[in-house]
Amino acid sequence: RMTTCTSWSERELAGQLSEGRLDFALAGTCGTAPPPAGEGLVWREVAVDPVFVMMPEGHPLADRAEVDLTELADEEWACVPGDGCFGDCFTASCARAGFTPR
Repeated sequence: RMTTCTSWSERELAGQLSEGRLDFALAGTCGTAPPPAGEGLVWREVAVDPVFVMMPEGHPLADRAEVDLTELADEEWACVPGDGCFGDCFTASCARAGFTPR
């Protein structure tokens, strides 16, 4: 029997693993940010994936295969919720690119 659990909280998933309520969890980390700590947990990399930006088909950059982050400096941003490191890593990437996301 297989049951799936979806959560935006890496800490929640780590807790469920530590309690034996889950057998494994897939979680993303950003850059060199460590995964959340949990007693008795082991982390192993299974994939390295690119980060994507979603935009309307009519956006001036929509026909490009790759977009440099600096080209999106004047855009309005929305980001997924959660307690993972993605928001912090995204903000740091924007700062390195010379802007603060709006």
